[in-house]
Amino acid sequence: MTFKESEHTNILEKLFEMSKNDLPMEKVIEETLLLLKRIPIYPGIVVGCMDSMHEKINAEEIQPGDFVVLYNKNGERISGIVEKKEKQKIVLKNAQVRKKSNSESVCLDNLKRVIRLKKNTLEKTWPSLVFDKKIKI
Repeated sequence: MTFKESEHTNILEKLFEMSKNDLPMEKVIEETLLLLKRIPIYPGIVVGCMDSMHEKINAEEIQPGDFVVLYNKNGERISGIVEKKEKQKIVLKNAQVRKKSNSESVCLDNLKRVIRLKKNTLEKTWPSLVFDKKIKI
C-alpha cells in the first residue's frame, strides 16, 4: 500500500476543509498531531474525531481554561485561553487577533519580516517528479 492509498491523506484533506472555517489552524494541527500520537495506526479514526475538535457554544458557556475562538461584529477573530470570566467580559491570555479585509494598505517601512509562500516547490526542488502540472485542489 502506498501513502496515497492509506488514510493519512484524508487527514490532510480534512485539515484543508477545516481551514475554510476560519479556525486557528495551528491549534487544529496541534490537536490533530496529539490524536495521531495517541492512536498512530488508526488515521481514519483521527479523521473521524476531527469534527469534534470544535463546537459552537453560547458566550455564557465559556469557562476559565477553555481555548476559545471569538468572532466579533467588526469582523475580527480573537482566540486565546480564557484566563478570567466576568459578567460582561472575558480576559484571554496568549490572545491572537485576526482581522479580515478585502484590501489593506501596508507601509513597507513598518515591516519586520516578509514571507512568501511559493506554489512551485516541487518544480524547484525535484523537477523530475512533476508529472501533471494541472492538478488543482
